[in-house]
Amino acid sequence: MPNLKDLRALKWTTLAVSNGDIASGFAFGSVLLTQNELLLFGGNKTNTYLFDFANTLAKKPTPVPQSGIAKVTTVRGIDLCTPAVFCYQSDYVARLFGNYLYAIDSFHQNLHVYSLKDRIWNYSPLRDLGVTI
Repeated sequence: MPNLKDLRALKWTTLAVSNGDIASGFAFGSVLLTQNELLLFGGNKTNTYLFDFANTLAKKPTPVPQSGIAKVTTVRGIDLCTPAVFCYQSDYVARLFGNYLYAIDSFHQNLHVYSLKDRIWNYSPLRDLGVTI
């Protein structure tokens, strides 16, 4: 567990995203895959992105108002089955269970499931699962 003194010493930093695909989207979902990798998805698109922040954070911070560059990679061939909007007009929750990531798009009312092992997305409309919002 982090030390409270260490947490108080942390500072926010601004990063510019170096990916045009992600810059034109909104309402992304995300989940931490490893200690250094963040999986981003949706954004009213079907794209999946990977942000390896270990390299970004290892660089020397730049002074304000300059910002660092966050290299976010579009992962080709791992697309959602349908466009998805997360964190828009509702809270967003994603959960990892075993080799699967479950994310609810309450805007389009779909459950998206990502297989970490097979690196493939699937989805089901919530109404087909007996869920009404």
